[in-house]
Amino acid sequence: RTDVPAWLAGHRVYCHAALTESFGIALAEAMRAGLPVVAGAVGGIPEVVRDGVEGRHWPLDDVAAATDLLLDLLDDEEARERMGRAGAARAADELGTHVVVPRLVDFLGSLSVRPARAPTGGAPR
Repeated sequence: RTDVPAWLAGHRVYCHAALTESFGIALAEAMRAGLPVVAGAVGGIPEVVRDGVEGRHWPLDDVAAATDLLLDLLDDEEARERMGRAGAARAADELGTHVVVPRLVDFLGSLSVRPARAPTGGAPR
């Protein structure tokens, strides 16, 4: 979507309930918009959102505890603002395409290229 910043404007928290996640571009977009992120500590999420810094990690298997965590954060404007500022700064400094793409290109360039293997067996059927 091209209208993500406008769509996120006016929200107080971004909640993410994925059970698996490798990176989560939606997390970075929410952080860039200055929203604290509430997400499970699964996959790559803890590397993107640090618990208590840019948001909170909520339990995905305990609805009551997750509800309490979310309601506490919604009631704590100071914590939301602090986490939102930290997330926006981290998104700008560490998660933007101007940072991630050059790192990816460097990583891919560092990989050794393996020669193609000769086919084995007869002709394909």
